[in-house]
Amino acid sequence: MSAAVETTPRQRLVAICILVLLGALAGFLGRGLGGVSFISGDSSAWMPQDTSESRLFDRFSERFGAIDMLLVSWEGCDVGDPILSQVSAEIERRDSAQAELEGRPRYFEAVIDYRSLREALASPGLAPEILDENLRQRTEGFLVGRDGQAGMIVVEGSAYCADNRPDALGLVTDVCDDILGEEKQIRLGGPTFLAVSASDTTRRTLLVVAPMVAGLGLVVLLIMLRHVQMAMVCFVTSGMAALYSVAAIDLAGEGLGDLLVIVPSLAQLLAMSNAIHFYNYYAESYREQGYAGIAWRHAIRSGWLPTVAAALSTIVGFAALASSNLKVASDFAIFGGVAVGISAITVLLAVPAALVVFQPVPKEESRFDKGLVRFLDWITQRQRWQIAITSLLFLGFAGYGLRHLESDVRLETFFKSDSAFLADFRWYEERFAAPQVSELMITYAASEETEQSAFQKFKFIQRLTKAIGEIDEGYVVFSPLVYAGGLASDLTVVQKYFAYKEVLDQAIEAGWIVRDDEGEHWRISVRHPPEPVPHLSKFNQEVAEEIQLAKERADIPIGITLTGAYQLFSNAQDGLLRQLLRSFLLAFLVITPMIIIFLRSFKMGLIAILGNVFPLVLFFGGLGWFFLRIDIAMMTIAAVAFGIAVDDTVHYLTWLGRGYRKQGPDHDPVSYAFRNSAVAIVQTTMVLSVGMMGYFWGEFGPSVRFGMSSAIVLLIAAAGDLLFLPSLIRCLRAGRSRMSPIIPSDD
Repeated sequence: MSAAVETTPRQRLVAICILVLLGALAGFLGRGLGGVSFISGDSSAWMPQDTSESRLFDRFSERFGAIDMLLVSWEGCDVGDPILSQVSAEIERRDSAQAELEGRPRYFEAVIDYRSLREALASPGLAPEILDENLRQRTEGFLVGRDGQAGMIVVEGSAYCADNRPDALGLVTDVCDDILGEEKQIRLGGPTFLAVSASDTTRRTLLVVAPMVAGLGLVVLLIMLRHVQMAMVCFVTSGMAALYSVAAIDLAGEGLGDLLVIVPSLAQLLAMSNAIHFYNYYAESYREQGYAGIAWRHAIRSGWLPTVAAALSTIVGFAALASSNLKVASDFAIFGGVAVGISAITVLLAVPAALVVFQPVPKEESRFDKGLVRFLDWITQRQRWQIAITSLLFLGFAGYGLRHLESDVRLETFFKSDSAFLADFRWYEERFAAPQVSELMITYAASEETEQSAFQKFKFIQRLTKAIGEIDEGYVVFSPLVYAGGLASDLTVVQKYFAYKEVLDQAIEAGWIVRDDEGEHWRISVRHPPEPVPHLSKFNQEVAEEIQLAKERADIPIGITLTGAYQLFSNAQDGLLRQLLRSFLLAFLVITPMIIIFLRSFKMGLIAILGNVFPLVLFFGGLGWFFLRIDIAMMTIAAVAFGIAVDDTVHYLTWLGRGYRKQGPDHDPVSYAFRNSAVAIVQTTMVLSVGMMGYFWGEFGPSVRFGMSSAIVLLIAAAGDLLFLPSLIRCLRAGRSRMSPIIPSDD
């Protein structure tokens, strides 16, 4: 055996050192990941950044504070029940006591219930029945149920609460458990509960999905490779890639929340896919030459460039998504791109080293593998025109369906339909009001206040809240008028200015009126049902019309801003399709030249890109035709899957190029590419798609939809690589010399 064939002791030692170092690094990083955080559900991450709408919301938040709120109620809770006030008072007392004991700020700025609010507004000159009647009417949907009897507690969180939501929620639930016992079922809601529920959901999703994805991947590896040793090499390599990606997220100071929970499993599956292709280069050479020393050298020479090219194309797909003004999408793009790079580097180090050390003997091709290759070769030769034309027709038909594509970014889609959060969500919606809130900020210019100007302010707020509430019975309005109690029932006959001064002071203390250098700002909250963008636009239009009518009747200058978290979500939803198109076009414009340069053929580069556009257009066009909505998680597929789909295409075209350079009298380069890549493409597709299906068992809605949708896209992409692309290439070669190359040779 020649020296060029043998594996020298030095080469084997270097390979062993590489494997030991990679394993030691994985062990070291793994020990430090016990405290990795699961931060999720922060609504700001799902809102558009640096837009005119977000700046309006920032101005609102600067004046009225972060909207961190917790709703607390229970089955059978009644506004007249003294336990309601008891729970409310104990939450406030325990929060103050713990804050003083621990030397920290309080979690909550205010704890409000109907009874305590009514007691605070009571005065000797005000009839209790008038106060009760007006207060119930003005707090319906916020503190009082639709039936006028159900009650709840509204706990307004501080800035400190926003950073310590689990502890704040724990304090509230402890109080409820101590007072109510186990016989009362506690119902929670609001942004604070949403954030904690989402964090718990992402943690459970990772704990359930990560083993599921890994297990499914291992099973598919064992079935497809039929080689236990190499299946374990691919599996361990992918596990290290997943661990390294988690470490990168943790070292950057981020938590595994929102879409980042997908990244570790994505890194693992991509590493499995690349490892399979690398092993395929080794197996092909081993079967031809019969020497492991030649085979691993061939695998390194032939496999490194396609692996790097595929990784770069996927990273570019992520980079296109990084331009999104949604933080959750841009963070996913950044760390997803990092995970892809980590996966490629791990595979390029670990798999060649394992091949050098273990020098596995590949199994002979199975009858199924040979039959699959013969079938694909036969059908793309005999039926090439039918397949190519049919695929192009489907492509055009699906492309037309993109016109019907609509989006959806409601926060309740974070959870499965049977989740505890959505059960409480629906409970509040049924008994009180829709949980979605839009905010109005009424600004009165700074001026010396008189009795008449105070009356005019109250009159304007009274007209506006009444008009908005009459638009739809599902709209519930809450404003500073609630602090006027019975006095605001007939503003025109009120004669005592000091009474209004007292009301203003109470509203200011409660945070519903804020004064600064620009003037006096009044807050009006409108709860309305969650609806698609067209309906929300109608809501905005109707409210704008009422605002205009109220302003025309006002006697003083007034500025009005319509904003709120739900408005920002709607803006994100409205711009989702534009971002989808923009990120896809950016990926297309950057990846296309890369593929052309890699293949050294303009024509084949365009064919390759057409083959990779195929699955995305079919998937999203199909959603459009079936009028299914996309969310942010599904939006990420456009750029990400485009890059991932290039992986198999690059490896296929690498073999096709080699086929053109192995010309002979009876040689067909497409058949040659099939023989050497079709099985690997099927294997990697099954690993990725079956692994992605593991997300079906997760609880975090965006990750579930990302996994399932990605599995479908990758299956379509495999059909494109194995049927559409070869048929199209053979059609373009028809009528030419059989040996006319599309990809130039190395010479």
